[in-house]
Amino acid sequence: MNNTQKVDSRTRDSLAPTVADMLTVSLQESKELINRTSLFEASNVLGAFSTSVVDYGKSARKWRAHTLSRLPLEHWKHKDGFFYVAPLKEASLKYMSTTAPDAADENAWNQLENRKAVHKALVEILPAQVRQQYAAMLEWTQIEPQSETQPVLEDMALARSIYALDQLFYREYAVCEARLRREKGFADGDSIPCDWIGWLADKAAQKVDAHLYVWGVQPLPWQVDERDEAGQQPAESSVEGIYKPDGELTLELLCNLVGNRALLESARIAELADQATKVSTDLLHALNRNGKCEVPEVRNCNDLRNELTAWFGDEGVLAHEPGFGTPLKGHNLEVALYHALEVQKHYVKTRGAIDPSAHRNPDNRFIFALALVACFYAQVSLDKEYSGSTYATYAVFPAQNKAQRFEPLPAHAREMLKSLYGQMFYANTGWEIRAEAIEAYAQNFALKRSCLQELTFNTFKRMAPERLLALHQKLARMGQSKKTRLLQSMPEGATPPSEMACILAAIDDLFSPQALAAAR
Repeated sequence: MNNTQKVDSRTRDSLAPTVADMLTVSLQESKELINRTSLFEASNVLGAFSTSVVDYGKSARKWRAHTLSRLPLEHWKHKDGFFYVAPLKEASLKYMSTTAPDAADENAWNQLENRKAVHKALVEILPAQVRQQYAAMLEWTQIEPQSETQPVLEDMALARSIYALDQLFYREYAVCEARLRREKGFADGDSIPCDWIGWLADKAAQKVDAHLYVWGVQPLPWQVDERDEAGQQPAESSVEGIYKPDGELTLELLCNLVGNRALLESARIAELADQATKVSTDLLHALNRNGKCEVPEVRNCNDLRNELTAWFGDEGVLAHEPGFGTPLKGHNLEVALYHALEVQKHYVKTRGAIDPSAHRNPDNRFIFALALVACFYAQVSLDKEYSGSTYATYAVFPAQNKAQRFEPLPAHAREMLKSLYGQMFYANTGWEIRAEAIEAYAQNFALKRSCLQELTFNTFKRMAPERLLALHQKLARMGQSKKTRLLQSMPEGATPPSEMACILAAIDDLFSPQALAAAR
């Protein structure tokens, strides 16, 4: 088949809806992009979506609904100068689970397998030369084989670049916050006033963009080359016969496969945080009405148990408060104590990784316990991570069944509890836990999340594949250099760090005191 033969309308119209949803463009834009693709490539992509995914996957006919591969344009929103993702119902944190699905849960395993099938179906239709050129970025791999937080996550190797840019964003945010503290005289032990959060996040995103310029990943505004300009030409422009390079559309779909998962996960966490706001304020309002406005002194697990009993037990301060009459005791108390520690450990390794010491003491654990107690009294239920289950929801507060109550929490429950903790911890001054501060903090924190979503969107959904390859290669070189240095100081027989761990460590090195001093 002639690789420059024009796409026929039937092929274009069949392919356009899926391409539009994956690339987050309008249906008309999708058709224009396909018009600039050869019939050969367009037919191959259509065959990959309609036949190969079904052949390679398992029960895969509805793969679009459970592989986190699509982000329709109507879910990319703009409000008050900030872009954000409105979650699809199918958005899930299944890939953030700390345990693999039960061996008998065929439906869950099928969903995990089908995302891999989409990747395989697209990669195999790439021209051999393109596949070889982008092989390192396209490799399907376990992203963090030593991870205690996402052990089941498999994706294209490009996904490591998303986590690296996340780390870079949070590091830059911390630097901007520290500078603001000095300039405004904010106390180190207190949270920054929440109306600064959006401003700080915007500054951090700009700093990340500056890194991309310095690394040569992004062209400076005055260095846009002719190919970049040609890439912005609409299909029906006066420039006749301008085709995308062979394999370009397929590469764009693969890159968007990675970006869409990250954005949909972020949107699902945002949705859980919105739910958490009411849950946390309801509990804190009840506590504040009864004179409890500050975290008590907690030195160990016995102190924590005693304080929870004094607040929520048979004779607790909320014993006569409407909606809080059920005492927290026995198995329920033990469940709260156990999972407060487990969620705290996970938080320190994830959201709290920039400053872990600020979140790992017993007083912090009391707030994690409050998050569980809030869900206990509110009887919060969430959608399961894998669609199609007989029972579609589960309770956030773990089951009292002896065989299940100390099992690792599902991802949706865990992330909601982490949001509850973050709201109660950061919204207040010192160790106060006042309800009135929660809502304003949650609204402003949403701006921080939207800045990171926009950074992810513009990088992994709007940047050309060749530039994403340059980013992947740059981060891989940084990680390899860091690994070489780490291995020189490791004892014999020690397990070498993973590629992901080395990349994140290399990002952290950019913010060492020596590096920051040299940058001034």
